[in-house]
Amino acid sequence: MAVVAPEGPHADDAGQARAATGVLSGLLFEAAEASPNRIAVRDQPGRAAWSGRPSHAVSCALMAEGVRRLSCHLESLGLAPGTRVGLFLPNGSEAALAFLAVEHAGLTACLLDVTADAAEISRAIEVADIRALVSQGVLGDDRPAEKLCFVAAGFFRLRFLMAFGPRVPDGVTDLDAVLSRPVRVDPRREFGHRRAGDGMSITFTRAGPDLEPVIRPHTSLLAATVALIAAARMRPGDSILSLVPPDDLGGLASGLVASLIAGATLEAHGLFDGHGLWEALRDGAQTHLVAPGWMEPALAASGLDDALRSVILLHRPPARLDAVPSLPCRTVDLLALGETALLASPRTGAGGAGGLRLAGAADPDGSDLLAIDLAPNGELLARGIAVTPGAERLQNGWTATGYRGELSGDRLVAVS
Repeated sequence: MAVVAPEGPHADDAGQARAATGVLSGLLFEAAEASPNRIAVRDQPGRAAWSGRPSHAVSCALMAEGVRRLSCHLESLGLAPGTRVGLFLPNGSEAALAFLAVEHAGLTACLLDVTADAAEISRAIEVADIRALVSQGVLGDDRPAEKLCFVAAGFFRLRFLMAFGPRVPDGVTDLDAVLSRPVRVDPRREFGHRRAGDGMSITFTRAGPDLEPVIRPHTSLLAATVALIAAARMRPGDSILSLVPPDDLGGLASGLVASLIAGATLEAHGLFDGHGLWEALRDGAQTHLVAPGWMEPALAASGLDDALRSVILLHRPPARLDAVPSLPCRTVDLLALGETALLASPRTGAGGAGGLRLAGAADPDGSDLLAIDLAPNGELLARGIAVTPGAERLQNGWTATGYRGELSGDRLVAVS
């Protein structure tokens, strides 16, 4: 059964063409040329209180320039193409900039959970063969850059530590200083010099104390985002306000990647602040709020404005998707099947029934962006461009997700 986005196609032809390039930084450079003054990324209000960094509203032109400068610095390190660079950053403009710069430099971003302890970071460095790390000096009471210094002492091959300030430790490159220096950029390095599909990043799955790296081409990542854009009715000039950290498939697709494809502004909230959230939502007419699924009751009780363009609820198994509907605005259920697939479907109108709507059948050649099926044993199967390569594939071309589904009519209402 194919996952569909009712009331509209998966994406317009232009959106699908952009997604096919597989190079995220190229989407930013296109936006910088077409709309240089449009805000690409905005930080949450009041973040200086927990990060020591002011809240920035970064235009497409300034973001593109920052990506160029940081990617030039990364290239100057002499790392081999495809080298893994760990990103240990909270949700914010720096995380978006670093991710795009790593890709533009021809390297591979490894997304680390910024709340991870030293032991988990060490395991990630080992299993993914990370050779450089990018972090931040202050995160509330935590000091991420100092933590990475401690971890790096145990890895001879981990040669480069970089961090955004303040309080950048000795021996760690201050990226604020790097970005303040103009660089001479070879014009041949602009978007178009890469082969389609060159972009790639790594996230991690967890099985007890073990971590397993998941290598994802950006063609797959972009394809995974297209159905969400259609389900939420994202339009150029909209704003995506994300409360979800960008360290896995769900967080990355619903935030930075969606904003790049849709031409929307990303407002990134690194630590939850109720006052800051309501301040940011005061003018919600063009805003898509992305929040963890477990926040739905709290959002309903808070008197959420029905003027929001949509609320996107990111669910992670085990999850029930048929809860009593309670939000007054357009609601989209977004289900992350680990790091394998991302399923999106809108509820039927404000206060509509929950659950992911299923319909139709997959093309025999598997050319869908995404299709799912329920095996006789109840396991959810997936195939299509948006499915992360490398997962266990069955003989008929379907991918085993490792999750079991429960249907009610044509809707997926529970995953375990």
